[in-house]
Amino acid sequence: TGKRWYTFRMSLLRSPRRELIIIIALLAGFGAQSLLRDGKWLLLGIAVIGCMPTMWRAGRALRQRRLSIDVFNTFALIVAFATGEVRSSAFIALMLTVAALLGWNTERRTHRALEALLHLKPAVAKRKTQSGSFAEVPVDDVRVGDIVVVETGARVPVDGIVMYGEAQVNEAPVTGESMPVKKVVGDPMVS
Repeated sequence: TGKRWYTFRMSLLRSPRRELIIIIALLAGFGAQSLLRDGKWLLLGIAVIGCMPTMWRAGRALRQRRLSIDVFNTFALIVAFATGEVRSSAFIALMLTVAALLGWNTERRTHRALEALLHLKPAVAKRKTQSGSFAEVPVDDVRVGDIVVVETGARVPVDGIVMYGEAQVNEAPVTGESMPVKKVVGDPMVS
């Protein structure tokens, strides 16, 4: 039971759950501050807790002797706390937490897009053998100097230079170019 409880607590501290919990708590704190006479202190406590991830990142950056945006954000939070601007400090914490949540989402989407791009790459290539025929080999076995045939409609399995012929190549997955690009002898090919 203890191990499961520890695992559950640690899962709450990971993105995006941590950010969602902080956002909900800060919004509840804003509501409590408006409704309760002593709600200011509750909002202050929630704001301090909500600032902890930013302060941890700022501390890590300073230990590595570098300035990061988290250092400047922490400075802004400290000034807001020191001047007694509880609502301002809570609002700054809310905006930083939303930004962290959006950053997590962007990172996740980028990771998925890169994985999808890697799945587009063929696993085999048709390589010219010493006898002059072509044999399918794993892409990892293709070496610099090998001659590879790319058939019509097939994906380019490895980077290289066109040695024979010409073709219209769809480079959209790599370059974003929506129209096929004409490739002739001497042109680079990107897999």
